[in-house]
Amino acid sequence: MLILAMLLFVLPFCAIAENLTIYYNGLNYNINTETKQAVVGQNRSATGNITIPATIKYDGETYSVTEVGIAAFSSSSIKSVKIEDGVSLIGYSAFSSCSALESVDIPDSIVDIAQYAFNSCRALKSIKFPANLTKINSSSFSSSGLTTLTIPSHIEIVDDQAFGHCKNLKEIIIEDGVKKIGRNTFTSCNSITSITIPSSVTEISESAFHSCTSLQSVHI
Repeated sequence: MLILAMLLFVLPFCAIAENLTIYYNGLNYNINTETKQAVVGQNRSATGNITIPATIKYDGETYSVTEVGIAAFSSSSIKSVKIEDGVSLIGYSAFSSCSALESVDIPDSIVDIAQYAFNSCRALKSIKFPANLTKINSSSFSSSGLTTLTIPSHIEIVDDQAFGHCKNLKEIIIEDGVKKIGRNTFTSCNSITSITIPSSVTEISESAFHSCTSLQSVHI
């Protein structure tokens, strides 16, 4: 009984970590009150131009925004997105099927762009990859509206179907430093006419250029 009484006395003074969903400057976030970290939550009704900040405030405390969460803006009507430096991850299907999305500003703090992150973003014409990204995950830009593409030297792996079915993709520059082109990476990219593969590439997986019906030359 004495121990129980002591626990009942101490508990009210102990901070209990909570996972909360809050609304801050027009967007939903999931926060952890112990780690003081925040993840961008579900915002499928978002429209127009949005900025994802590096930090947010809640109840007098500052929270670091670490991630754009799973399907956070999927199928929303956003037109542009600026992610501030400090955010490290763009989650699975975070911007998939954002048919009006025209521009994305990705900071160098991003180290991972998950699968299907920008799948079917048909108005997205170009993308600049952050300096700390080393892998383009599978299907992350598949069926998007990309017309030009530069895969920089710090990208080592372009995973399966990363740019599959990008039917408007005409110009691809693969810089020296890329090591692997995955399975079906450029499948059904019907507007590509030629491509140069740098000497750093040691693996081209099966069907990497399957159904590229306009492709006339591959320089290795």
